[in-house]
Amino acid sequence: MKRVLKVGSATLVSYVVAHLILASAFMGIVEWLGYSSTTGLWYAENAAPVVAVLIGLLAGWSAYRSARRRSAPPGWYTYGNDRDLQRWWDGQRWTQATRQRIAEREESSSGR
Repeated sequence: MKRVLKVGSATLVSYVVAHLILASAFMGIVEWLGYSSTTGLWYAENAAPVVAVLIGLLAGWSAYRSARRRSAPPGWYTYGNDRDLQRWWDGQRWTQATRQRIAEREESSSGR
């Protein structure tokens, strides 16, 4: 059984208009980047800003990736807004283990 999509004329017209608007906007961007639709050649008028943006995006992505790879060593860390609560960080993610924060004086005296 064939399925037929019934589309009203208003829907079809709005689809065509939207397509034309997007196509002209895309061509405007492409022409701003240096493409000539009359000659079919690329020109380097606006290449510097485009290259700068691309380099910035690549540098930002690289910094983001390297920051994600670096991680704090495993240990007890203050977690959330409660300064008296600590949670265990296993080096990759937070675990369910929690404890009350031990005062630094108690930690140093218990180590003797």
